[in-house]
Amino acid sequence: MVPGQTQSSWRRFGLTYSMVLVFLASVAAAAWLADVRAEPMDRGADTMQALRRELPRLWSGPGETLWYLLTGPSGQQGGWLMQDWRREDGTYAGRTITRTQNDLYVEQWRVSDDARKGTYLAWPWSDRRDRTAIALDGNTVVVEQDRGRRRRIARAPTPANYIPEGLSSLAVRLACVGGSSARFAMIYNDEAISGGRLAFGALAVEPQSPRRARVSYLPATSPDWTDVVVLDEKGRIVERHNLRTGLTYRLADLEQVRRLYPEAGRFAGPAGETQPTRPAGDEPDAMDEQDESDAP
Repeated sequence: MVPGQTQSSWRRFGLTYSMVLVFLASVAAAAWLADVRAEPMDRGADTMQALRRELPRLWSGPGETLWYLLTGPSGQQGGWLMQDWRREDGTYAGRTITRTQNDLYVEQWRVSDDARKGTYLAWPWSDRRDRTAIALDGNTVVVEQDRGRRRRIARAPTPANYIPEGLSSLAVRLACVGGSSARFAMIYNDEAISGGRLAFGALAVEPQSPRRARVSYLPATSPDWTDVVVLDEKGRIVERHNLRTGLTYRLADLEQVRRLYPEAGRFAGPAGETQPTRPAGDEPDAMDEQDESDAP
């Protein structure tokens, strides 16, 4: 996940909501309404189990691109966000680019059609040596982080309620429809490895209506924050409002974004994967590896 409240948590919300609507009828009742008394963490695990069975039914479209404008509490412009996804060779892939006043942050991910394997890569545009990579391979999650010339690696068993990259849109939508809160395990870039161990944080979803939810981000050690998420009739996120900072992302179109930020146009083409490159001879000179984790 992108670090910090002023940046976005959108990489988890990559799945197009038009596909979510197809999914709800068969999954929502089974995963959420069958046991409304279950603990939130249990409901998160049940939902992930259902998603693994049903994902192939969702990925039928060629892809989608969404644009958002960021405004501050007084209405001042603060940046933009672009998110796209596509289907390739039985996998779901996506990209999120977040532009704030300080930097541009790139994230890209890929998930298998049973959500048991996936990869994630993130880096700030200003320094591609500052890199976070996550690999999900069935029962194991591996995180690799480069910070300048130092590389750290940690691995841990996959929690039953762990959300692979790009699937949180389903979690929020299903929570809203089912009317029950849920808790999921996730990894935050700022503290993906803490004390030599893989540190799982959490995502808590508390529905307020079929189109509105409180989404709380709960890192393992850093301060948490909460967004209010609003959906439209198609199930797309049209607004995200941070309760602590007052920052708001609102759905826009490319032309609206380009009028304020002309540089956004360079990212308007088909989704591509731009790998961060390391200068020749600039390899990390340290590696730490652990097999333990801090689970939520």
